[in-house]
Amino acid sequence: MLSGNTFLNQYFVFNKIPVPNLADHYLLAFFGLFFSSSVSEKLLLLIYLAGLPICFRSLVSHFNPEGKALSILIFPLTHCLEFYVGGYNFCLSFVFMLASVVYYARKKPPIQEVYTIVNYITFVLLTLTCYFSNGIAFLLLGLILGIYEISMLVTYLRSKTPNQVSIKQLCKRYILFGLAWLPGLVCLYLFNKYIHIPGDNTDITFSEHLAWLYNMRPLFIYTGDELVFSRLILSFVVISFFIAVFYRYKAKKLFTFFFTDIFMLICLISLACFFIVPNGATVGAMCNRFCYYFFFFLILWIALQRTEFRYFNVLSLLVVITHFLFFFTCHYPKIKLMNRDIKAIQEASTVIKCNSVVLPISANANWVEQYFSFYLGLDKPLYITQWYEPDQGWFALKHNPNMPSIGVKYKGQKRPDYIFVYNNLEIALNKNPEIKEVLNTYYKLLLCTDYDNIHIYVLK
Repeated sequence: MLSGNTFLNQYFVFNKIPVPNLADHYLLAFFGLFFSSSVSEKLLLLIYLAGLPICFRSLVSHFNPEGKALSILIFPLTHCLEFYVGGYNFCLSFVFMLASVVYYARKKPPIQEVYTIVNYITFVLLTLTCYFSNGIAFLLLGLILGIYEISMLVTYLRSKTPNQVSIKQLCKRYILFGLAWLPGLVCLYLFNKYIHIPGDNTDITFSEHLAWLYNMRPLFIYTGDELVFSRLILSFVVISFFIAVFYRYKAKKLFTFFFTDIFMLICLISLACFFIVPNGATVGAMCNRFCYYFFFFLILWIALQRTEFRYFNVLSLLVVITHFLFFFTCHYPKIKLMNRDIKAIQEASTVIKCNSVVLPISANANWVEQYFSFYLGLDKPLYITQWYEPDQGWFALKHNPNMPSIGVKYKGQKRPDYIFVYNNLEIALNKNPEIKEVLNTYYKLLLCTDYDNIHIYVLK
């Protein structure tokens, strides 16, 4: 669309509202200027898969160098449910949030000084990057760094020989700190003003809430076989938590508030939201997200606690072993099969001409594969119907209000140029009777794969 493709511009327009859900779209578009679509996608995933552990370890190293061993606990959470369902902006928000905290902690000026221009502009850009990945992460970042500034001020005022700092200097510092958040807050205001997110009150039961915590739901992706590993990792987290609490109690600092305890506060807030906020609220899947927030900030808090426990290296090794067994036993076989299917779809797409309309249907009940048909347009301009993003309002593209009506159900609709059927043909057509009625009359079979799992029909 940026290159002026008139076909795609018939169906889509750019979303002019600065919605907090654009980071992955524009990163892919940027990488696409230099690399193929498949390489661009891998680079995006690499930012998350490598960036989250690196930023997590960097933050722990800055505030608690002795706790670096426990930063290993973040690896299992990297392969979370939101990552596998394609919630890349949600996942990237943790990278940008941690990167912002680490940058600010390392580059912040002393309490009696103000920011340098370069550091200040960089910090503002980091806050915006965090906003454009996830609005909640942006607000949490503001809370974390706001508490950090307050803790530095309190520490300074309590010091025995403080340097003289005038009220004017302090006001200048905190005005600049507040202004750093203004661009993101303006964007958030515009988003809330112009974008309506309906949501609903559908929710899971209280017993399901408890089961999600017990099973460490963010790690549960495919089948019940994963529960053995997710519960084992949970046991390591619980053991680490009680060790951290014990040493806080032993040092008589159990009820002393340190800056790093802000992460426990966010952890408890996330737990409360997990039980209170309906799963269907706002954009949906809120229980999944708050459950992840809870475990993420719990692990971060644990890693930031100063203890004298000598065997955290052993515990970290057990976590690494469990994580790799988990991945190669449960995740990798599924990924391997899906990769085979995606390659088959990409190979089949060669018979589809550029600037065409494709209607996909599928007999597959597997939620992981329900959007695999979009790989047809990975390297060519296609309008693939049934894409949910443009109808929501909080993504990079919206449907063009003047787009032609596409379908096979009503007279006057423009029929798709191709119909793409994934998996069992008979079941897929029985699930879509309106397509079954017109298929033999208006379409002819163009391609059928050897596995008989892909059928492509072209308009006669």
